[in-house]
Amino acid sequence: YNAQDYSYIQASNDKTMPKFMEAAPDINCALGWNGHETGKELVERAIKIGAHKVQFFKPHYDKEAMDLAHEHGIICNVFWSDEPAGAKEIFALGADCILTNKYEETLEAIK
Repeated sequence: YNAQDYSYIQASNDKTMPKFMEAAPDINCALGWNGHETGKELVERAIKIGAHKVQFFKPHYDKEAMDLAHEHGIICNVFWSDEPAGAKEIFALGADCILTNKYEETLEAIK
């Protein structure tokens, strides 16, 4: 469908992600939180395997982790925020994208 510029593959497993990256090198890959790590540890795993993005899980992230990701050219997604004020705070930390069920309210809050 020629959607590779608008989609990404997300996985939390360090063994699965390189397989996706090899099978579809034209699709961005987001490494997700593994259930017990800090935001910085997630970024360090992403750097190690060459992931294009990280997908932080609320509240396991901070500005330090996002700054480290950006220093390595890694895009920062946050899963999730449906509260506009919370979304504004997440963007202030440096997030590039927030997954939300309330797009219009979130967009208005960050304008």
